[in-house]
Amino acid sequence: MKKNKKIQDEEQYAILKSNGMSDEKACVIARNKEEIQQNAYHNYSYKELIVICREKGISVVDKIKKGDLIDLIIKHEA
Repeated sequence: MKKNKKIQDEEQYAILKSNGMSDEKACVIARNKEEIQQNAYHNYSYKELIVICREKGISVVDKIKKGDLIDLIIKHEA
């Protein structure tokens, strides 16, 4: 099997492949996992993101941008 360097989540890719998904489709899904997470968090308000950070034990500096909060949450989940 040819290994694609752009695959973000090898475990997810392997699961998709074992369930009969094509190489191309499994690659796209595995590569886009982080992008999907970011899009999901964009639906939250700034205050909701602060609450999520606190619940996850992420220390937040005042006046941090919404996009930076989303990045912190995603990095913490990884």
